[in-house]
Amino acid sequence: MRAAQTQLIPMQEMTPGMIAEVRNSVITSTVALASKEIGLPPDALIVRDILPNTDLTWKFSTTSSATTGESWERNMTAVAIGYQTVATGNMATQRFVAIFGLRDGRVTSGPTGASTLVSGLYSNATHAVGDYLILNTASLVKFEVGGGARAIWDSSSMLPYMDKVAFCPSAVVIPQNAAFTIYIYQIGTEGNDVTVAELAAFIQPIGVTIEPRGKLVTA
Repeated sequence: MRAAQTQLIPMQEMTPGMIAEVRNSVITSTVALASKEIGLPPDALIVRDILPNTDLTWKFSTTSSATTGESWERNMTAVAIGYQTVATGNMATQRFVAIFGLRDGRVTSGPTGASTLVSGLYSNATHAVGDYLILNTASLVKFEVGGGARAIWDSSSMLPYMDKVAFCPSAVVIPQNAAFTIYIYQIGTEGNDVTVAELAAFIQPIGVTIEPRGKLVTA
């Protein structure tokens, strides 16, 4: 069955209470699931932030070959238009990940090009004045869990806002030992001579990891 495409809700269009309700609901339900499957009481589990490489094999890369590191940055040099795999593997035993939002951490330059570039933001820092770097190079994020498409999130709703954070009321949960793949959709070329593929991607799934206390964190 084909996964439905969901338009994410930008942070600016939600109240703090609405965001807290999404987060708390996801944590409560995922802790209950983990407790049941692992066979441990909820107070024996810990809820922590997602570690990109440890939990999702989301590898930091500044070259064409990915290297290990706990960073959401992903080099997109020379990739084709379409879905690109950014994380794939099998969730660890006694580990559950729940994702309920996205953050786009890129900062872009305006029409003056190089004069507004901030050092270190881009993998290619040789852009000429007049180049235009687009605000959001990934329009969709697709999650496959257990061999099937679980969700496709449309991140374009974040475009009008400076702080690009958006949430989904229904989380994507990756349970222990489940196979998973996360893709971002590369949308193509924009501007004078700057291609989207020259820019690093900074798409960060917002969510939590739940596992037995002491597996990585003791307190």
